[in-house]
Amino acid sequence: MRSFITKKLSNCLGLPAIRKEKLSVYTFGNKTPLEKDYDVVKLTLKNKDLPNLKLDIDALVTDQISVTNIPSPELDNIPQAVQLENLVLADSLDCQEPITILIGADYYYDVVTVCVEKLNI
Repeated sequence: MRSFITKKLSNCLGLPAIRKEKLSVYTFGNKTPLEKDYDVVKLTLKNKDLPNLKLDIDALVTDQISVTNIPSPELDNIPQAVQLENLVLADSLDCQEPITILIGADYYYDVVTVCVEKLNI
């Protein structure tokens, strides 16, 4: 439910902690939560196409968000790929950068503001 930023990116941006927050995290397969104190930072997200469109969010600082890079989908294997040709996707298909910000449900609907395109399956 919460948004996260990596410590590396937070430090690179010079974001000061505005408070600390204790969070109980259940990881996959664990029956008991891991309780941890997180620094919370405030950052501004800007729309890459409309720089005047901004959103201030609070994010918990964590060492890493994902230990592996999530590969882009191979559109050649998707029968509906033709329907995607004119859409602007959020990430480029050749992006190999690690995930440094994770938008949680706390801000998801503030970030995703466009209509969802449904594929004819």
